[in-house]
Amino acid sequence: MPVALVLAGGFLVLFVSGGARFSIGLTLKPMVDELGWLRSDLGLAVALYMVISAFATFVAGRMADRLGARAILGAGTVVGGIGIGLMCLVSAPWQAMLLYGVIFAIGNGAASIIPVGVMVTRAFPHRTGLANAVVSSGMSVGQLVVISALAAVLVAIGWRSVYVWLGIAHLVLVPFLLLAILAPGGSRGVQAAASPAGLGTRQAASTRQFWLLLGVYALSNPHRINFYNHFVWQADAWLDGQASIPYPVLPTANAPGNDYFQDVMPLSGADGAPTGRGLIPFPPLPAVVLLPFVAVLGLATNAQLIATVLAALVVGVAFCYFLVIPGMSRFIQAFAPTSITAAPDIEQYFGFVLTLFLVFGVAFEVPIAVIVLARIGVVNIAQLKKVRGYFVVGAFVVAAVVTPPDVISQLALAVPMILLYEIGIVAAQMFIKHTRAPDSEPADDKPAA
Repeated sequence: MPVALVLAGGFLVLFVSGGARFSIGLTLKPMVDELGWLRSDLGLAVALYMVISAFATFVAGRMADRLGARAILGAGTVVGGIGIGLMCLVSAPWQAMLLYGVIFAIGNGAASIIPVGVMVTRAFPHRTGLANAVVSSGMSVGQLVVISALAAVLVAIGWRSVYVWLGIAHLVLVPFLLLAILAPGGSRGVQAAASPAGLGTRQAASTRQFWLLLGVYALSNPHRINFYNHFVWQADAWLDGQASIPYPVLPTANAPGNDYFQDVMPLSGADGAPTGRGLIPFPPLPAVVLLPFVAVLGLATNAQLIATVLAALVVGVAFCYFLVIPGMSRFIQAFAPTSITAAPDIEQYFGFVLTLFLVFGVAFEVPIAVIVLARIGVVNIAQLKKVRGYFVVGAFVVAAVVTPPDVISQLALAVPMILLYEIGIVAAQMFIKHTRAPDSEPADDKPAA
């Protein structure tokens, strides 16, 4: 099976399945309103999905070892597509429990990260970590991109169309996976021969790493739903013809609130009083979509350098998203005249936010640039220290040009750039010291002339 087919197949399966499993949260409100159900009716379907998909994932992992991961992925994609596609026809709660809670759960559990990981690990025995990172990114990207696209579908043509398109997306993958199954080597032979020896379940459970990994995964999942709730609130606002969401909304006995959102920009009225609405600064979709393709480049280049660059970019975007934008928006609104109504154009606002993401992402690449330039000999440590003052001035000039005219955002960009420059100098000294070529042989060991 070609390398590109393995990566593309694993990425696309997780891309579609990762977004599909959270679609019911997006359609919950319009389904409840149209069908007259209780939220708990769909809650039971979700709870059933969680239990059955967890069991199906375990079984899929066992069967992937015996039948081959590609066959399991193909079957799971077909079953999951049937279950989620038929959700467009539901009219009673038991139908949602059967289609989403059982059929889709079985298919989604089979077409999951476990069989994909088996397939990729066997195809990339020497670059397993990086290859799995590439395909695993499909799950996160799918959750972001697919949910965003489905929110637009929901607004335009209704919640039933959401499930129709999800079913189509699953079925489109089937011919692609069939080509993978019928590729030279089949779905069993080559994979079985390439299976590395490993630990059994009991042996793995006796290691500290197993429980540490399990704990980290368990702790990270409950917080993931907070991110998807943003899309639910935004979709409801779009259905009402609003670009902003009601904020803050306190939870009640019958409905959840959104007062725990920390990244929403509250909007104020002409008198400076809160309007009860806010804007959500979504993460940069273009950058997220490009990440897996940049990671693929790492398969043919320096994987550690690519991973470091991506990590710095993500940290910079996160710094801007969680700290700079909320602080900047509150600062600006605090000094805005009471006669001015805060009603930013949604297109210009998102363009502004994406620009800030790009600027802060690039700014956090400063230490990497310093280390690389010093390592290849373009500059030395003494020169980096000598131009320190110029860099400080340049950092404040750049911050003044690319950020809004407020002190908070300018300092939030300039100060980290300066600190990162100093970190880069220290790291460059350590890196060069530990990677310096060994000295030439002593004179006594050289042959006499």
